[in-house]
Amino acid sequence: MKVICLLFFIFFTNTLYSKEFTVVVIPPTKFHMMIGFTQWDVFVSGDIDKNSPEKFRKSVENIHNVVYVHLDSPGGNLISGMEIGRIIRKLGFSTYVNKQIPGTDKTQKGECYSACALTFLGGNFRFIDKESIYGVHRFYNENSLQPSKDDLDTGQILTTAIANYINEMGVNSSLMNLIVSVGKNEMYVLSNDEIKSLEVTNDGRLKPEWTIESVEGGQYLKGLQYTSYGLGKTIFYCNPNKSISILSVYEFGEEPMKRWVHSLIIDDKTYHLNPIGEVKIYSNGFINTNFNLTPELARLIYKSQSFGHAMQMTVDAPTFKGYRVEIPENKRPMIKNFIENCLSK
Repeated sequence: MKVICLLFFIFFTNTLYSKEFTVVVIPPTKFHMMIGFTQWDVFVSGDIDKNSPEKFRKSVENIHNVVYVHLDSPGGNLISGMEIGRIIRKLGFSTYVNKQIPGTDKTQKGECYSACALTFLGGNFRFIDKESIYGVHRFYNENSLQPSKDDLDTGQILTTAIANYINEMGVNSSLMNLIVSVGKNEMYVLSNDEIKSLEVTNDGRLKPEWTIESVEGGQYLKGLQYTSYGLGKTIFYCNPNKSISILSVYEFGEEPMKRWVHSLIIDDKTYHLNPIGEVKIYSNGFINTNFNLTPELARLIYKSQSFGHAMQMTVDAPTFKGYRVEIPENKRPMIKNFIENCLSK
């Protein structure tokens, strides 16, 4: 549902109640590092101006860990907002719309409008806290009392730049339609459904990739998906005896236990399987596991919405380490053909 808010409060934020652009960097505590949480938190607030990108860059340039950028800003300079977004994407940071509760390590709802909304799109993984607000509006020159040809030319150039930026960030281009749909004195606040359908957020999951690739002597099917928990990848390959096997590659990120119970995840169900041979653990945090699939399991995969690999301490353990790769509807025929060809050879 379309929600329109008057820009009255934005005008006052940018004039009487203008807030300086600030970047607060918080490293992980010793306790967090002891329990395996090494991410840094970067809290960004205030008006985005022409000096903000360089200020942001200098604040984060020496961080080489997982970084969460928390945004709470009324907006400001759109070009600067996109520049900060590109810095965030280049460094592989994630973005949130929320703000720090003073004196704590907890967060509360935040607001992200205009230039901030563009900065947010730079996050590799993007999250908006419940009750936080994300709003966009059309560019205009509030210092110009009467429209001029220069204003129109500038507006067209900036509109093209924003559209290109949205595409570059992998967000649905229909977001641009919302940006240009409102008048200069209005703000379009996106609903939760719009935020999700336009891919403004991705909830920590990039789009899955499914491809058939060739190697000497044959082909294999590869499905992979990057998430905020690491990379998950499955390689399907045919055997000479009309069967199919898989290699599961998971970015575990830490030294796993030597004895895990392994299962395949097909939609919301798990199917216990014993690995073929030794589970290989690498120093870079990846774990490689091979499995043979029964025809029944193989066929369940191409009928499912997602497929993955779970590692648990026991079969009945309530939690697991592992991953899922989503199966889009348009990729299902390709996956089905590959699997059925393997089973019929």
